[in-house]
Amino acid sequence: MSDLEYASATLEEWLRNGDMHTQRMQRVYTLAKEAKEYGEVPVAASLWHQDTLVVEHANRVERDNNPLAHAELLCAQKAHNMERRYWSECTLYVTLQPCTMCSAVLQRMRLHTLCFGAFDKEVPVGKPPYPTLILGGVLEEPCAALLQEFFSGLR
Repeated sequence: MSDLEYASATLEEWLRNGDMHTQRMQRVYTLAKEAKEYGEVPVAASLWHQDTLVVEHANRVERDNNPLAHAELLCAQKAHNMERRYWSECTLYVTLQPCTMCSAVLQRMRLHTLCFGAFDKEVPVGKPPYPTLILGGVLEEPCAALLQEFFSGLR
């Protein structure tokens, strides 16, 4: 798939399903706000298979004292426990662009679509090596504001 075909497919996906993506992002945004109340970095994720919610999680790094307890990895682990190796018909929604560690796991899952809110300036956005669509910036402002509020409270 060329870069132009990839960009066109991403735009078509958004135009076809933008309202659904926004509603599902609002759900994970609410879950991220709850995580903040527990002192977690307010990031949450949900994995959907077509119209069915498979699993959702918020970060649990602080609560579990585990640097690997990112919302995306918790969703991936739960999905793996369902004895599916690939999730090529699924969409993952997450309030923050996945970090490099989470991105590597998500690539191995072979998701159909990754939809995230706030951009992480330290993580490059690029075309993945498999046909996953990436929709970034969905509810970007409230997701970014939640993270900024959390981190400003720590300083």
